Amino acid sequence: MYVLGKRWRDGYLDAALGPGTVRVQVALWSTAGPVSGAFIERPFSPRMVLQYTRDVGVRQVATKIRSRLAESLRNRKVVAVGLGRIVGGDALDEGTPVAFLAPTAPPCAERLVLDRGLVRPVDGARLDGLADRAGPLYLDRGTAIPDLEALAGWTPDAGRPLDVEAVARAHDALLDWVDPRPSGETLPLAAPSPIRERSAGPDGPPGRLDAALFGLGNYAKTQILANLPRGIRVRCVHEVDPTQLGPADRFDWIGDTRPTFRDDERYDAVFIAGYHHTHADLAVTTLERGGYAVVEKPVVTTRPQLARLLEAAGAHPGRVFSCFHMRHNPLFGDPRRQLGLGDGDPIHYHCQVFEIPLPERHWYRWPSSRSHLVSNGCHWVDHFLHLNDFAAPARTDVWQGGNGDTHVSVELANGAVLGLHLTHEGSPRVGVRQHVELRAGGRTLTVDDGARAVLEDRMGILARRRINKLAVYGRMYRRIGETMLAGGEGDPIASLERSAGLMLDLEEQLTGGGR
Repeated sequence: MYVLGKRWRDGYLDAALGPGTVRVQVALWSTAGPVSGAFIERPFSPRMVLQYTRDVGVRQVATKIRSRLAESLRNRKVVAVGLGRIVGGDALDEGTPVAFLAPTAPPCAERLVLDRGLVRPVDGARLDGLADRAGPLYLDRGTAIPDLEALAGWTPDAGRPLDVEAVARAHDALLDWVDPRPSGETLPLAAPSPIRERSAGPDGPPGRLDAALFGLGNYAKTQILANLPRGIRVRCVHEVDPTQLGPADRFDWIGDTRPTFRDDERYDAVFIAGYHHTHADLAVTTLERGGYAVVEKPVVTTRPQLARLLEAAGAHPGRVFSCFHMRHNPLFGDPRRQLGLGDGDPIHYHCQVFEIPLPERHWYRWPSSRSHLVSNGCHWVDHFLHLNDFAAPARTDVWQGGNGDTHVSVELANGAVLGLHLTHEGSPRVGVRQHVELRAGGRTLTVDDGARAVLEDRMGILARRRINKLAVYGRMYRRIGETMLAGGEGDPIASLERSAGLMLDLEEQLTGGGR
């Protein structure tokens, strides 16, 4: 498929058709406006690069910069309107002429996959003046549509209903404005390119474990793919956004835009790092097909998802790995030894966490992603339980301040107490910040930013230690990978149930209801 980036280029995969969607071959395209605030974007700053280099090293910074630069086209989303013909989907007949509204689109594309509610059948005469053109007509003057801000960035994944009345007004504005024979820049297209949702894979021997990845975000590129041990070969990457995948001729694996498994796909291991609300069901399918499921946080976002995952994990025990990296941070080491505690003694956990402020349309803000307690706070809730051998919660409390800060208190059956404060208020200079204190036995272990630790007692400082905070991710994926290669087991079912269950308990207290 052709997409307009720095130039009009073929080789991109088509977005995947899903339930209730149609594929449109574009005949006329006009940009109504940008989709702002959908991604975290930082201006280039030598000072910031130097700061990050001091914190995490040259290699990590170079990897991150390369990853972010590759996302420049992905970030250039626009609201587009235009005319075209249906070339896929079962909601409208093939060849039906339509007007379309694309709330989240690249600068221009040969084809789009859209929710049925975003297209309107029109008189075929609307397209007659475009029949002799060599490709989509890209109009550099924009089409003014009402409700632009309300429509910009909408996607069914967000969990918000589509405003059908606003869509109707946008279609009316387009059809009132467009000339049957408009002038503009024609992007050359000798003939429609073949429709491909999945690329051919490179030849090569299988790995000791053949794997797939769902979600090719910055984290997956810089932490998952960069840290897998030899013997694990990622054969397929599923990513819903064709511009995030890039042209297929650059792939070292099979690329696929479908957000779910295809019927014939089976892998020894699947790394799941897409939208949060998709994690659990992908893990369930992985288990049912005999693979290891390596799941990023949060493992689930709803009660029904947790129920399905626990049922599948019960039928296929030892096949789930939860990617809570703080479990693997060596600064926490053996906390009972550091704090002078015996087996079963409670470890009290106090922490303040700063998460960078998110743009207004960032996917972490979608209703389907739930609150920041699910999308981020689950790290520290899980770590507290992990250090206390997943003891049962005895008492919980959660409340949110007027500034959006969330305050969480938990007491476990073993007497351990958690105090967690989540905030988005403050400086985003070096990203996420955290201050964690483990207090027990007359000692305090303080860990700042996952990188600097101080152990002290009543008499003074007993030990100091410092690590590269990003090295923890490599440690985690190497451990998980080596365990899978050895045929070992993942998380106990009880730990999955306790960690995800407590997170959902707190979410329901915070939001006033469950799902």
